[in-house]
Amino acid sequence: MNSVLFSRLQRLPISEVKIDRSFVLSAPGDPMNANIVEMVVRIGETMGARVVAEGVETQAHADFLASRHPQVYLQGYFFGTPQPIDTFINPPAH
Repeated sequence: MNSVLFSRLQRLPISEVKIDRSFVLSAPGDPMNANIVEMVVRIGETMGARVVAEGVETQAHADFLASRHPQVYLQGYFFGTPQPIDTFINPPAH
């Protein structure tokens, strides 16, 4: 079963793999979730995909990921809150 799943994954046009926030939130203090983060990073790299960590909410999350996986893009409330698309398309004049 697993070899079939990975064989199918290889054929998909995947350009980005995201690490779910539930793993990111607990990875700094939970070795099992830290290992899951590591596995997702390795799978993404093996597939040649960009890896994004969702749910980076604290300095501890950012530090944990940056120290172990500096190639991973970080995303979450630590960097800013979600904004409407209009904010980017029509930014306010200064």
